[in-house]
Amino acid sequence: MASTRNLRATCKALTALLIVPLLLGNGPADYFIHTDPYQILPADGSVSMGTVVTVGKNEVFYRQPIGIPDPVIPSENISFEFHGLTARMEKGVPLIRSKALGSAKRYLIGNLGIFCAPPVVSGKRRPLGWSEAWGMMSSTIIEIKKLRSIQAQACVVDSDGDGAADKAFIADTARREDVRPIDIPPVSLSVAPAIFLPGLSEARLMFNGRGGLVGNLNISFQIFESGEPLSFDNGQMLIGSANLPQTRQFAGASYTVLSYDAATQTAKIRIDRPFEPGEYKVVERRVR
Repeated sequence: MASTRNLRATCKALTALLIVPLLLGNGPADYFIHTDPYQILPADGSVSMGTVVTVGKNEVFYRQPIGIPDPVIPSENISFEFHGLTARMEKGVPLIRSKALGSAKRYLIGNLGIFCAPPVVSGKRRPLGWSEAWGMMSSTIIEIKKLRSIQAQACVVDSDGDGAADKAFIADTARREDVRPIDIPPVSLSVAPAIFLPGLSEARLMFNGRGGLVGNLNISFQIFESGEPLSFDNGQMLIGSANLPQTRQFAGASYTVLSYDAATQTAKIRIDRPFEPGEYKVVERRVR
């Protein structure tokens, strides 16, 4: 719990340091860091696999916790100046294992050993240049869509794999010039157990009932982070109620809708497989 409070405090501090350059569109480095701060954890779900549940309209039938998997912990405070901005990472506050995209990633020793604070997202959007799109041809549509958000993220690099951070930079999607990471005094890093996000923090599946002109059954995938719902575009699944049973998959999870009772407006659903641990796999996360 203390680690989570420290993480939130660090996020607020980074926001204060970075938000002004973000809003001005004037920040350093053509890096984009691909990873979400919080992920679906490889933990037990709300029901055992193979369980059949009976659910009514707008009832959740499966849940799995979210948090930070394998957080990396610095042994000392880390402070650095990067092209006019100051970043500070607190001793003991978790960093997120990350992967860099964009032209400047060639400075990062093959994407090995990059650890970042949560991103500061301004809520504004930016155009995606042809050179950037071409450089991300091997990326998923999810990664490319996230690149359109204006965000900044403070990161450190273990450039030689010795378990110590020795370089640092601030990734900022608002600027496209190549900027090399700077050297910092080495700070040892250690791996901690997964951190569960507090409050209502879960990936879940909800039965939304029957609707529409053809009477399809509606299932939705939802994410809550500390009580806040995320908004995205690809979380709805429609199932024809006249052709049951039917099996669907989303984010690694698999479930089978066995039957639907129109009189009671309830469905029998079997949970076949849990969510796959990792990122949420949503098309676009929007700031509400």
